[in-house]
Amino acid sequence: MTRSHLRAANRALLRAIRTPPDTGVESEIDRIADSLWTLARADRRPDPDRLRRLRRRLADLESRVAPERAACVRRARAHLRAYRRTTAAPFDSGADRRLAEAGARI
Repeated sequence: MTRSHLRAANRALLRAIRTPPDTGVESEIDRIADSLWTLARADRRPDPDRLRRLRRRLADLESRVAPERAACVRRARAHLRAYRRTTAAPFDSGADRRLAEAGARI
C-alpha cells in the first residue's frame, strides 16, 4: 500500500502555508499537514473516518482562504481522494457513497 498520496497532500498544505496572504488559518493548515505526515509514516492504515474528517476540514478551509491558497488546499483534497481510491472498498463505511449520491463534494 502506498502512502505517497498522503505525503503529497502534506506537501500541498505546506505550500498553502507559504502562499500569501496570511489570513490567520496557517496554524490550522499546519495542524492538518502534521496529521497527514503522521498518517503517512504510521505503521497502520489510517482510519477512514479520520481521513473523512480531514477532507471535510480541508473543504471548509478551501472556502475561507484566498484563491492561490485554495488551489493548494484543493490539491491536498485531491490527493486524499486518490489515496482513498487506492485503499477503498472493504474499509469504506458507505458514508462517502451516501454523501456522493446526495451531491456533496468530499
